[in-house]
Amino acid sequence: MNTMRTDYSLIQFDADQAAEIALRLYGLRGEITPLPGEIDFNFRVRSQKASFILKISRPDYDLDYLEFQQRLLEYVSKNNGDIQSPRMIPSSANQFLNERTVSSRLDKV
Repeated sequence: MNTMRTDYSLIQFDADQAAEIALRLYGLRGEITPLPGEIDFNFRVRSQKASFILKISRPDYDLDYLEFQQRLLEYVSKNNGDIQSPRMIPSSANQFLNERTVSSRLDKV
């Protein structure tokens, strides 16, 4: 059994990579600004029309937990009009969770 764990400190995303993902998956162009995140890589994408948050989860992150976060955001957005919360935007493939492989590493976007 392989018990090697991924050293997440070696995984980095920069603004250029985030811009490429935003364009390819969402058709968004704009100013990219890195945002803090405890686990994920987060970027603000400021287009001419609006501002968006691009969240890139680490490889091997629990897909069930990501789907839980998505359902929670959808629930708050639909049922709590007084609470300001992020709204999920589907990709151009009409997906809320997307995956991409880079150098044999699978990232969830």
